[in-house]
Amino acid sequence: MRRTVLEGESTSDFGDSANDKFARNIAGNPYLGWTEKETSTGTFKTLSVTDGMDLAWAVDADGQPVIFDNGIHYVKIVTASNIDAGAIGEKSTEVNMVRVAQANNSAVGVSEAPASISFDGKEVDLSTGTAVSERNNVFSFTGDAAVAVDGEFEVKVDAPEGSHVYINNNPEASVTYDKIPDHEIVRVIVQNDECEPLIYVFNLRQMTDEEKADAAAAEAAKTVDDNIEAIGDVTLESAAAIKAARDAYEALDDAAKAKVEKLDTLTAAETKLKELQDAASKEEADAAAAKVVSDAITALGDDISLDDEKAVESARAAYNALTDDQKALVTNEDALKVAEAKIAQLKADTPKAQAVEKQIAAIGEITKYKEEEIQAARAAYDALTDSQKALVGNLAVLEAAEKALEDLKSGSGSDDTIKVTFRLIGSTKSTQDVDLSKGEEGYYTAEYQNWIKTRTYTMHSDDSVYDLFVKATSDAGIESKGANKGYVSSIKAPESLGGYWLSEFTNGKYSGWMYTMDGKHTNAIKDQKLKDGAEVIFHYVNDYRYEVKDWFDEPAYPAAQTDGEFYNRWLEAADVRPGSQGGTTPVDPATEQPGTTPENPGSVADRFIDVESNDWFAGSVDYAVEKGFMTGTGANTFSPDKELSRGMLVSMLYSLEGVPAEDGKTEFDDVKTSDWFAKGVDWAVENGVAAGYGENFGPNDDITREQMVVMLYGYAKLKGYTLAEGADLSAYKDVDEISAWALEAVRWAKGANLITGRSADLLAPKGTTTRAEAATILRNFLENVAK
Repeated sequence: MRRTVLEGESTSDFGDSANDKFARNIAGNPYLGWTEKETSTGTFKTLSVTDGMDLAWAVDADGQPVIFDNGIHYVKIVTASNIDAGAIGEKSTEVNMVRVAQANNSAVGVSEAPASISFDGKEVDLSTGTAVSERNNVFSFTGDAAVAVDGEFEVKVDAPEGSHVYINNNPEASVTYDKIPDHEIVRVIVQNDECEPLIYVFNLRQMTDEEKADAAAAEAAKTVDDNIEAIGDVTLESAAAIKAARDAYEALDDAAKAKVEKLDTLTAAETKLKELQDAASKEEADAAAAKVVSDAITALGDDISLDDEKAVESARAAYNALTDDQKALVTNEDALKVAEAKIAQLKADTPKAQAVEKQIAAIGEITKYKEEEIQAARAAYDALTDSQKALVGNLAVLEAAEKALEDLKSGSGSDDTIKVTFRLIGSTKSTQDVDLSKGEEGYYTAEYQNWIKTRTYTMHSDDSVYDLFVKATSDAGIESKGANKGYVSSIKAPESLGGYWLSEFTNGKYSGWMYTMDGKHTNAIKDQKLKDGAEVIFHYVNDYRYEVKDWFDEPAYPAAQTDGEFYNRWLEAADVRPGSQGGTTPVDPATEQPGTTPENPGSVADRFIDVESNDWFAGSVDYAVEKGFMTGTGANTFSPDKELSRGMLVSMLYSLEGVPAEDGKTEFDDVKTSDWFAKGVDWAVENGVAAGYGENFGPNDDITREQMVVMLYGYAKLKGYTLAEGADLSAYKDVDEISAWALEAVRWAKGANLITGRSADLLAPKGTTTRAEAATILRNFLENVAK
């Protein structure tokens, strides 16, 4: 054992001095490895305490301690290549001596056990080993405790940090064998510091087929467990990993499934993912529901009118139907509350504004005798709140009346008169913003239609287009907004066409009201003076980029400069009475003409510019005027399409009767003795021809069809006329809409052929009556009933 000496021996060359040899006869730690030695011949490496195989604690193949009778535990003979010749120069393999070192009697303790020892990843239950040394530090695994392996296998030791680990002859913590060693043993030594080592001797055997299958199942199960472990904290992004782990588990056979240790973890992950997905789905659904309501509120816009009442109510109902979580996502409920408040204000303001509108409309042709009516209308308007004033659509008519009256009183104004024509062309509403860059389809159902048929008006030579506009729309009973400020922003369609407001931007951002004089677009309405023979056409334009060619020179709209396909498209609307060219189907009052229409002598055409000789009601207008129970609304206008009021009808019947009532008897809050209809109201109420609404008579309210026949029925009984037998009304679908107090009179009027239905199955008892219809019905009454 030359130069392979125990710790404490002489570091001098062998034989140098007897005193140097074996300076200390104590066994050292055989696991500390190589060390450098300084000698008289130089520095060299030496196994100061052997290479780990000169074991003081050697064991045999069965794991039993090997102790010779003379006390030697183990002798290792090394080859000459491992011998340092030193000064002698010998390299022969000789055993010069075998020395038994004195045991170190100090207590050094036992090394810390490894956390695990595994064969091909399968941990050995170390508690199954048998202790085979008196110090209880050598353990044998034989018999049932032997380790089964198959083919290539890896031995891996998980020892405490800093431990010396040997697997058989290898000073490594992990060793791979390509087969079972011939001696069929794996010895594992774990030693740390100066402590006694722990020795594990594992007998090996070949796996059985059953064990191989079990190992394969365990490996497959471990792969699944690893997949489950990799899932980590569950989030919505874990779905793919969880599905992969579940699919891998389901692909196992039953034996492998039984070995999966983390199935509960996978099930818990799936449950958590489902909860997260349900929460995400609910959140998405809540957001979608809230968006529908938010969009509905946004669509209301800021310009709220009574036409928007149903939309506002629908938005509120939709909001109320949301859950609390969904409501919390609607950020514009305040806008809905503002819209609701606006609707409530409009509902409170509109009746008062409408009453003033009717009062203004009733002024008619301006004469010096209209001063009281004009002043009363102004006082009524001034008494309104600002919000109510904004709803008065014919303020321009009042202002024009005041100006005309002032001119009459002061004698100002030109005596020169001119003749001009006026026509109003509107449009139906489009289904979406008109965009003629898309061609014809870009109109999106918007169609031009005549709202006032071309008529001739006598005007002062110093009048402007504004004066003509006010006069023409007033005569036709058409409301507008903005004219008094010099810019017409909105005009209301005739009732026969639906009575909707058509405003700037209604049909898109390029739509609005314009006008031409003699075919050209010109100045603002208050700046443009009329000239004799002028032809003025007020019209709506759906897309001025393509339809107007003389208003601007804008390079941004090249189509307007190069393509005339849509130029002046509004002129394609037929110049006829409103409702006869399409759109909303108008009432056909011709069904209520007299059985035989007398020849029209032509006086109507000469007398009224808004009644053509071929109009269905022309003969009845002549008849009414000649009989004296109706007059025009102006010097040359009859306003046939204007709604008839209750005050107008009782005044007409009073005119027929010719018996004046005494003044001052009216007891209605809305009828003053100075009102032009006051005597008619007094007479009608005193004689049972009409009744009021409690403390009011409603003289300016539009009269309904059933109210009119009730008054005629009362007048017929007052006069003692023979009353026709009541007719069967069951053919009309709206018969249930007839008020109970009017049913007898409606049956009589139908039986007397005063009225027919507005269609084959609709009687329209709540429908209003125009002046043209009233003239026809009264003519029928006088010719067929008053005999």
